[in-house]
Amino acid sequence: MVDRVASKIPFTFTLRCKYPNEASIEYKEEVYAHFRLLLELPYYEIEEDDASLQDYFVELQKAQIQAESQLLLKMKAEHFYTLKWQQESKEYIYLKYFAIKTLESLGYGLSNIGCEVELTSSDEETIDEETSDDDEEYQNEIIEVYVKNQVVVEIETLKYQEFQDNNLFLDSIKRVLRKSKVWPNKLESLWLVIPGFEIARNYYQLKKAKEILEYKFSGYYGDRFQVVIMAPDYEKHQLVPVSFDSIDYPSFNYGAKKPSLVQAYPITNRVKEFKLDFSQVQGLNEEKEKLTRLLKLQSKGYKSSIGGILFYGLPGCGKTLLANAFANESGRYFFKFSPADIVSVWIGQSQKNIRDIFAQAKKKSPSLLFIDELDSIGFNRNDDNAHTDQKATINQLLIELNNLQNSDVIVIAATNYLSGIDSALKRSGRLDWKIPVFPPDQVERRDLFQYYLSKIDINQLVNFEILADKSGRFTSSDIELVCREVRNAILLEEINSALTTSDVITYINNLQDGGLSLNEEQVKEFLEECRRMSVKNPKLETLKLEWGLY
Repeated sequence: MVDRVASKIPFTFTLRCKYPNEASIEYKEEVYAHFRLLLELPYYEIEEDDASLQDYFVELQKAQIQAESQLLLKMKAEHFYTLKWQQESKEYIYLKYFAIKTLESLGYGLSNIGCEVELTSSDEETIDEETSDDDEEYQNEIIEVYVKNQVVVEIETLKYQEFQDNNLFLDSIKRVLRKSKVWPNKLESLWLVIPGFEIARNYYQLKKAKEILEYKFSGYYGDRFQVVIMAPDYEKHQLVPVSFDSIDYPSFNYGAKKPSLVQAYPITNRVKEFKLDFSQVQGLNEEKEKLTRLLKLQSKGYKSSIGGILFYGLPGCGKTLLANAFANESGRYFFKFSPADIVSVWIGQSQKNIRDIFAQAKKKSPSLLFIDELDSIGFNRNDDNAHTDQKATINQLLIELNNLQNSDVIVIAATNYLSGIDSALKRSGRLDWKIPVFPPDQVERRDLFQYYLSKIDINQLVNFEILADKSGRFTSSDIELVCREVRNAILLEEINSALTTSDVITYINNLQDGGLSLNEEQVKEFLEECRRMSVKNPKLETLKLEWGLY
C-alpha cells in the first residue's frame, strides 16, 4: 500500500519501522531529529519530553507554519535593505536572508556582506527545452550571497527535478562549477544551502556531491578549502551547518549498520588558501619581468595604463599559468574562457556569451580576463571560410575590448598562431603589449627539474645541469611530465633506493622517442612571427641553435 501511494504522490515521506510498537524503537531521538530536519526547525523544542511520533510531527508542522508566516514581519529593516531580488521565489528570498543573518552572527559586518541576483538565459545543459515560461523563476536565477575573498553562499532548492529527468545532483554540481568561474582567487569556503527536507531524504547523494566539489576546488584553493552543506532554521532565522561524517554509504550486506542522522558541527571562520604567484612559475624570467612593470604601475594608482596583453608562443610553455599567477600577484579576480565557453551553434548566442563574460568581469573589477586560444575566436574575418555569425562574434569581441577603457579590467589573450588573428585585435588600444613566451632555455630547464623533483620525498643523487643539457627542445609541460612519470615510478616502487641522474635521463629519452610537444614546423612558424614583430630576445638564438634552424 505504501509503494502504491508513493507512486501516485511523489515525495511522500514514509517511516518504515521494524519495531512492533513505538515504545520499542531504539533510536527515537534520532527520528525526532529527522523530523526536525524535514520541517526545517532543527533546534525546536516541545514541552513533552516523550511525545509520540505522530504528536511530535504534528507539533512541528504547526510550528513551521507559524514561523514562516511571521518571518517577514520579524525581519529588520537593515536586513531587508541588504536583500536584492527580482523574480525569485519566496523560498529563495528567505534562504538569502538566513545566509545574511548567519554571516553576521559569525562576526562579518553587514556592510561586508554582498547579495546579488541576476537573471540569465536558460542553461542548455540543465534545462529542458519544453519547460514552460511559468517555471522560469527556477531556471533563470544566479543567486549569490558572499563575503569578499572569504565565503560564497550558493542556494540550491533542487526544484529542477520537477521539470526534467536528468540527475539532480550532477546538475547541481555543474551549476556550482559554472558559477565558480566568477569567484575570487582568494576564497575560504563555499556554503551550499539546501532545504532541510531535501537533506533528510537525499543525504547519500549530498555527501557525494560535497566530496566531488571539495576535490575540484581543493586543486585551486588548497586542501583546507571547505564545502559546507547548510540547512535552514525557520525558527531562529539562520543557517545550520550539517556534517556527513557519521553517514555511511549503503551496504549490500544484510544487517549492516544503519546510517546515523546528520548532526550539526561548527564552521571555522578562517581558512588558509593556496596562492599561485610568480615564485611558483619557474622559468619565464623575461616574461615575468615585463609583467612586474605593470604591477608597479598598478601599485602607483595607474589603473588604465594598458589596454590588454597578448601572449603568443609555442604550446606547453606556460601562457595560462603565467596569466593566473599575474592575476594573483595583482590581487584581481581571475576569469578564464576558451572557444568552448563562447562558440554556439545558435545564431547570436556566441555574441551574447561574450557580452555576459565581459559584463561579469566589469562587475567583479578589479579583475583579469584571460582569453585562451584567441585564434579560434578572433581569426581573420577575411578568411573565405568565415561565415556571417563568426564575423559578428569577432566584431562583438572588438566592441567589448573598446568598452573597457573606463573599467579596471585587464585582458590577457593567448595564442599559438599569431598570424591567424584578425589584425583589428592586434592593433594598439586593444591588445597593446605583445609578449612572446619562449620554451625554457638550459638554465630555466635546470630550475624546472629542481623545482618539480624537490617535491618528491626520496633520497636524490641528481645532477640538474646534466638533466638540463639532455632535455633540449623540451617545453615546461614536457619537463613536468617527465617529473610526474618519475614520481609514479617511485610510488610503484620501481625506484626504491635513491633517485639518480640516470633514472631521470631514462624518462627524458622515453619522451623524446615518444614525441615532444613541439615539432620543427611549429618552431619555424614561431621564429617567423618573432621576425615580423621585430622581437629582440637572446632566447631566439638558443631556440635556433637547439633546432638547427640557422
